[in-house]
Amino acid sequence: MEAQITPKGGGDKPPPQAELLLAFVYRSKCILFHDEMSTAYARFPMKEHWETWPISSVAFGSWLRELFWRREGKTVHRDAFTKVIQTLESRALFDGEEQRLGVRVAWYEGAIWYDLCDAKWRAIKITEEGWEIVD
Repeated sequence: MEAQITPKGGGDKPPPQAELLLAFVYRSKCILFHDEMSTAYARFPMKEHWETWPISSVAFGSWLRELFWRREGKTVHRDAFTKVIQTLESRALFDGEEQRLGVRVAWYEGAIWYDLCDAKWRAIKITEEGWEIVD
């Protein structure tokens, strides 16, 4: 699920941090979804690859804080951060698609995928025709 949000600042007053951070998340092309166990996830760009983490995870929270720091040059307030996490979890659960997730090995679109667990987040795609390493 990709969505757009526009901060609702009024006049000279800057938009609240929660609205700014949500806008940054959606501009980053972050994809929200949930698994068959109703766990909310985010798939987001990280350097030269994409990462997938539960929205409630430390790793995703660190990405959010870094995103805010890079855009605003300051830390996000705890209340704003909590509101953003709660909003993203709700959006993933109620608006996002349900996706089956695999750990290390998965069957997807007629192929077996084997996660190499390397720094580039690559996988081996195995089909009847052969195999290849995929970013």
